[in-house]
Amino acid sequence: MDDQDWKRLETLFAQAVTLPQGERHAFAVRKTGDDPALQAQLLAMLEADEQPSSDGDLLMRAGLRPWPGRRY
Repeated sequence: MDDQDWKRLETLFAQAVTLPQGERHAFAVRKTGDDPALQAQLLAMLEADEQPSSDGDLLMRAGLRPWPGRRY
């Protein structure tokens, strides 16, 4: 994937996540119908975005270390 494809993917992802979850798949298919590889990547990113994160994942993303046995 070249820089232009990455920019397109980033733009489409940013647009898609502003939509209700029920509309994201159709948006992705409509906007990437000319590029199956881009479509697959965008759909995978949207699917990953919809997965709930654990508290540990959120802490790691924030640069913090989760401590076993501690409630957050």
